[in-house]
Amino acid sequence: MTGKSFQPGTIVVSQAGRDAGRPFAVLAWDGDAYLWLCDGDLRKVQKPKKKKAKHVRRTPYVLSYIEEDYRAGRNTLDARIRKDLQFLGYSDQDKAFEEKKEG
Repeated sequence: MTGKSFQPGTIVVSQAGRDAGRPFAVLAWDGDAYLWLCDGDLRKVQKPKKKKAKHVRRTPYVLSYIEEDYRAGRNTLDARIRKDLQFLGYSDQDKAFEEKKEG
């Protein structure tokens, strides 16, 4: 167990791998080691990225509609996730939100 808990819709930032610094929304969590992540751009809802929970940093933001859509059996739109990540300050030009906070 990683000591963290992730609900669907939690925004995380990758800290390891070639996608380090990239923001993602959590689609699912197995309760222990793995998260299924999407960003609506390179990683779509239909083909999420599987990543270990210890390799991400949680942010205080949660997209509550992701869990609501899942419970209602609706598909979450990639465009909506992409726009919300941009609205929160994450963009392709800024590799990580961390850089914006420091500068």
